Amino acid sequence: MRYDLIPFDTLEKGSEISPSLIEEITGVQRCDRWFPLALLKVKSAVVAYFARERETVVTVVSRRDSLVILDDPGASDENRRAGFAAVRALGQAHRRNCAVDTSRLTPAELERHLRTIQVQSLILEGSKKARAHVRASSPARVVPGAVA
Repeated sequence: MRYDLIPFDTLEKGSEISPSLIEEITGVQRCDRWFPLALLKVKSAVVAYFARERETVVTVVSRRDSLVILDDPGASDENRRAGFAAVRALGQAHRRNCAVDTSRLTPAELERHLRTIQVQSLILEGSKKARAHVRASSPARVVPGAVA
C-alpha cells in the first residue's frame, strides 16, 4: 500500500476518496475480489490518521466503491443505525443462548453460559430503559392531520 498517496492534508468531514485513488493507493482493481479488503485498509488508515494527528473521531463508510468521511449529521444517522443493529444482533444472540440445552454443559461451561445470559439481559434491559427515557423526555410528536 502507498500511504503517501492518501491526501491526508485535504481530508475533512464530508470528503470522499474516489475508487480510482483507492486503486492507485492499494494496487488492487475494483473488479478484484480483494477490493473490499483494500477499502478497509484505507479506511483504517484514515480513521487512525484523524485519531492520531487531529485528535478527532470520524465515521468513514464505503459507498459505491469509494470512501466517504461523514459530516456530523451523516455520522449521527450512520452511528444510530449501527447502534440499533448491534442491539438487535445482541437480542438475537441472547434468544439463541436461552435456547441452549444446559443439561449438556459441563459445570464450568454452565457457569460461563449463565453469566453470559445475565450480562446480555442487563445490557438489553438498560437499552430498553434508555429508549423509554428518551421517548418520555422528547417533545410531543406532531402528527399531521391529528386533532389535539
